[in-house]
Amino acid sequence: MHPPNTTSSPVSGLHAYHQLSAFLLTHADIPSIPLLPLSELSSLEPLLRMYVSTLCTPNPAAVPQKLPNAAMELLPFCTTSPPMRQETVIRLTDVFSSLRDVAALGGVDMDVDGRDEGSVARAEEAVRGLVEMFGEEEARAVVEFWKEEWVAE
Repeated sequence: MHPPNTTSSPVSGLHAYHQLSAFLLTHADIPSIPLLPLSELSSLEPLLRMYVSTLCTPNPAAVPQKLPNAAMELLPFCTTSPPMRQETVIRLTDVFSSLRDVAALGGVDMDVDGRDEGSVARAEEAVRGLVEMFGEEEARAVVEFWKEEWVAE
């Protein structure tokens, strides 16, 4: 800290206030001391009364924010024909452990033409499981959604 300035101007007072605030914030060993801006000595009492009254007034209890559930908020729209039926959303959340796993459906090809036998077998198994769960139309809509790039508006 610098020695106090003998001249008193609004600019130097404001500068000193900011300098003291910064000093107190950077030194954890100094207990928290409230800094109250004081333009003149006569305003000290009303300023202190206002400060103490705000300390004594209980803050309203914060209402906990309900965090959105990605599965229930986003998943209904992860289809080429939104919104997805609630039953389909619930089944998808039962089968897939995360939205990332659902997004991996973009790698499943509903049309198996022109690929090697191993990948055809895996794709057919994945497609068969989706079709059994949701039906051909819904399964295709979910898989096709993850193959495209979509712009949110």
